[in-house]
Amino acid sequence: PQRTAGPDARLVFRRPRKYRDSMRAYILKIDGVRCGKIRPGNEVSVEVRPGVHTVQAQIDWYSSPLLEFIAQPGETVRFRVQPANVVSWLSESLNRAFYLQLEID
Repeated sequence: PQRTAGPDARLVFRRPRKYRDSMRAYILKIDGVRCGKIRPGNEVSVEVRPGVHTVQAQIDWYSSPLLEFIAQPGETVRFRVQPANVVSWLSESLNRAFYLQLEID
């Protein structure tokens, strides 16, 4: 990933309580590297170098699409991860990469 000078950026992942997957943790990945797990109703905070990054959430062989963003020095970027809407998940022909929804909050 492209890096810039300055203080680290903070990423905060929030997972609201939802019925689906309520007993399971999602794996969080930054730039393809596992950086933690998140359970319903929790937050996970991770520091990264400023620059371009990708994030993804995963459970078993299902995931969210990759989300690319730019982290500015000293910035806090907030994400929400949750089960995708069943209708949109089915409309993507049961695509495994659309089972979870990960977006900037």
